[in-house]
Amino acid sequence: MVQPRREPLTAPLKRRLTFAPPEEGECLSVSIGRDERGFPVDALVVRDGARLCAYVNICKHIAIPLDAGTGDFLDDEAHLVCITHGALYRISDGLCVAGPCEGESLDQVVVEEDADGAHLVLEARFQEP
Repeated sequence: MVQPRREPLTAPLKRRLTFAPPEEGECLSVSIGRDERGFPVDALVVRDGARLCAYVNICKHIAIPLDAGTGDFLDDEAHLVCITHGALYRISDGLCVAGPCEGESLDQVVVEEDADGAHLVLEARFQEP
């Protein structure tokens, strides 16, 4: 009898993290686990009109959290801002529009919203805490 061949799993495993979605003008920091080096990683979740956007809370200029632990993520003109050196990122797509990393984009995190709340769909690279 020929045994069926089993292919190795090639797609990364994913997990969902559910939370209450932010209101307009609010930015939430959600712990999404640890990176491959074991450091804690957060996602920033912010509402852009009717849709939610989510990004890894790491500046593209220097690999530090945008808020440096303060909890302040938004400027008065509805940009995500790195308080360390003033980089401004568009909420809609995470693109840096001003600052030392202009033209680079924050790493996006898949976010979904339904009647049960908001859900981050996390890649396997973010280990559970």
